[in-house]
Amino acid sequence: MRSLKAAFLFLLISTSFNFELISQQVEDLGYFGDIVNFHFIDSSSVAIVSNNFENHVSVYSLNTKTITRQYIPVGRGPGEALSIESSAYSENKLYLKEANGQITTIDLLTHEISEKFALSFQSNFMTTDADNLVLGSKFIVNPNYIDRYSEPIKVGHILDKETLAIKNTILFDLKKLKLSSIRNINQIESFLINAFIQPVSTSEYFLTFEGFNKIFVIDSTSVVNELKITLPNIFPLSVVKHASYGHGVKSPASFSNFFMYNVSSEANIAFSYGNKIQSIPYGYAVYQPHLKNFSYNYIEFDPEIIDGTYSFKKYKNLILGYEKGFGNLYKFN
Repeated sequence: MRSLKAAFLFLLISTSFNFELISQQVEDLGYFGDIVNFHFIDSSSVAIVSNNFENHVSVYSLNTKTITRQYIPVGRGPGEALSIESSAYSENKLYLKEANGQITTIDLLTHEISEKFALSFQSNFMTTDADNLVLGSKFIVNPNYIDRYSEPIKVGHILDKETLAIKNTILFDLKKLKLSSIRNINQIESFLINAFIQPVSTSEYFLTFEGFNKIFVIDSTSVVNELKITLPNIFPLSVVKHASYGHGVKSPASFSNFFMYNVSSEANIAFSYGNKIQSIPYGYAVYQPHLKNFSYNYIEFDPEIIDGTYSFKKYKNLILGYEKGFGNLYKFN
């Protein structure tokens, strides 16, 4: 178990980046395979979704520090799954999407499990609103032909929670990403589009793409506003040449997850970010509807211990986080 020390800093919206420092400890809760996502059930338990573990879902008690129940063994048989792409949680139900398009629903109260084939597209992010599942799409485009896309493309889908039928499709004009203006973009044959979508209201959504420091506020057909992610040392996505591997994409860790930010009975939208190697601080940003902008909350780690991209979530006074691509979950006390 790694021993960690951390400090939590709150940043008011300001061009001079004013900080308030509050010391905090970090506790390693253990290894859970390759974590896909985690979801607060309440203030004492969390559902951890992962791959490369004996089961894909582990319900973990924050009080006893033990796994209290597991679901969906790894495998090809009935009730099993090879790999989970994305997950979402709402009203005691956990939703899991597999690469083959199947969505599994687990009722964490009754332990009832249902399976239904829903979609064939890939999705690394899924969330919910009152009645729906919201999934962002993941696909590859050829940047040399990006200007030939004359129509908006499908970057996400809205599904009915109960029937899993597609109710709506999120469209986006890829030209707004301005890929063709990136230097040396023609040196790569493919570019990964990884869309994250979070409902903001009954008619609007936040849409962002991995590696881009903008959040697009959209309805189902058009962009209505753009919010720039303002972080120290943020840099634009670029194409660089490696001595051994040739050209590749270098993208900032300006976004790693959307989540619902809970304060007492209130809930808001937040996203997490950060990477030590890129000198982009770790933390999460909370959307402030009255300002139409974000307030930034920073978590400073021991620089000798952590250097990857982290995903954080906050529930009431609890903060949990994990390093993307790794399996240890951490609690911020």
